[in-house]
Amino acid sequence: MFENTDNVKYKMPFILQKLDLEIQGHQPIIEKVQGRGEKLIEDRHVNAKAIKDKLSELQVSWDDLLNKAKVRKKNLDLSVQIQRVSDLDLTLSVDLTVLPGILFCLSSELLLFA
Repeated sequence: MFENTDNVKYKMPFILQKLDLEIQGHQPIIEKVQGRGEKLIEDRHVNAKAIKDKLSELQVSWDDLLNKAKVRKKNLDLSVQIQRVSDLDLTLSVDLTVLPGILFCLSSELLLFA
């Protein structure tokens, strides 16, 4: 997917924002279809029952998409946070492995000046 985990940390907010905007961009289309369908039902269209069923199906599918997008965003946010903690843990681990060498150098210098 991504070559570098740093890229994921920096790109993920933009990817999530783009996904949200794309989904939100479809909202007016859904509302327009629903409005037209309801108008056909009010006008007692020959297929009013089928139109009503399709509108109901559309609403269920739209709600499902919104819920799944929300869950996916939450999971991706969590994944980015876990990656950041993992990176911090790795940084601390590296720092701790270097620490004895630094302490040795400092203690050697202190002995020289003592």
